[in-house]
Amino acid sequence: MKYSIILIAIIIVFFSCNKKDSSPATPAEKPLAIASYDNSNYGIYKGVFIGSTGNVVINVNNDNTLNAVLKIDGTTATYTSTQTIVQNQASTINFVSGSNSFTFSVAATGGNPVISNINIAGHPAAGMSVLKEKSDSLVKCYEGTFTGGSTGTFNMEIKNNLMNGLYNEVGATNPPPEMNGTITNDQLTASAPTDPQPGQCNYAGTTISGTISANGQTISGTYSNCYGSGTWTGTRTK
Repeated sequence: MKYSIILIAIIIVFFSCNKKDSSPATPAEKPLAIASYDNSNYGIYKGVFIGSTGNVVINVNNDNTLNAVLKIDGTTATYTSTQTIVQNQASTINFVSGSNSFTFSVAATGGNPVISNINIAGHPAAGMSVLKEKSDSLVKCYEGTFTGGSTGTFNMEIKNNLMNGLYNEVGATNPPPEMNGTITNDQLTASAPTDPQPGQCNYAGTTISGTISANGQTISGTYSNCYGSGTWTGTRTK
């Protein structure tokens, strides 16, 4: 009997460690970032993933840890690096999880964080966009969709009055276009200047507008470009 009990316990632990998240945690309302790293390459970077949908949290020695936690379609993976990163120096970090990997680059002061060389099985033409969180500036991540002339994924991260993000049509084979904008009194004004590109139709770029809900948990709006217009909506997931 005791061997049966041990076997059952092992099975429960195995499935608990490998199943998808069934009930997403409530997004944090306090920054994880440490104040002494607010103007450093060290700290916390949060953002979104496109190529399916998800979010990412990158920890550059914020708590003496160097890793990235990437959640795609409800499944979480931790990426690590064996590199030694020096504080207050521009950094390029290669994060790896099994056969999957990506490169994170950031300036010495924590500015211009960029993710490139994304190689994740089953997610071609993927993209990630992040903002640096500060001790007094929480980064909030929203995942959603858009509809209209076409349909697809529409994800963004917001910090104070700044928004960055990515979107892509269903079945797209090119990297997702970037969008950026500002927020005033819960009203978003943004653009994706490289989609459509000059020459694809009679004018370039996409204009985006939206409104954040009173509780800050959802955001929705409209978009338009030379191909047409539509609506989008997102829900906070990080």
